[in-house]
Amino acid sequence: MREASPRVPRPRASPDRSSIPVRIREHLVVGVDGSPASVGALAWALRHAADHDCTLEVITAWPLGSAVFVHEVPGHFSEARWKAVQAQAQAMAYVKSLVEVAPPYTSRIENAPALDALVDAATRGHLLVLGSDRDPTGAGADEFTVPHLPLTTRVQRLATCPVVLIPHELDLDVDEQPHADQASVTEPPATVG
Repeated sequence: MREASPRVPRPRASPDRSSIPVRIREHLVVGVDGSPASVGALAWALRHAADHDCTLEVITAWPLGSAVFVHEVPGHFSEARWKAVQAQAQAMAYVKSLVEVAPPYTSRIENAPALDALVDAATRGHLLVLGSDRDPTGAGADEFTVPHLPLTTRVQRLATCPVVLIPHELDLDVDEQPHADQASVTEPPATVG
């Protein structure tokens, strides 16, 4: 008499999931340097992420402002990095006090020029949000003086995702999104290929 072999269950065929729609959460990136304009952008991005179930990445490049660019030396205190960390933390604490529910977010402190950090972050996002203290139409921008253009204009020209500019005049205590005439959205340039 033959000994019965143990029964091994047959693997079931997995159901065809190709017809099941997958919801991909949009990823917002917001640049924060501690300025009133960037705090307004952070408030807008936080509320937008909460209202639309988006992920949020808060990015601060250092050194801030017009300070001389230096690379971080591991194991040594960097005052420039410390200032960037403090600027981001203070902005986030203030903005979180204005919203009922803050969505989950990640924060990044990048040792890079702001232009490079923001353009790189735009490759990871569906939407890049920046504060602006200039005319959102870009009026008066001279094509031949690109290095002298505002950072927001240079980012808009190089970003691979739409860029939303939030004016610094936005009332942060009002829990509403800016109206169409308050925010400026720039689509990325079309690629030829």
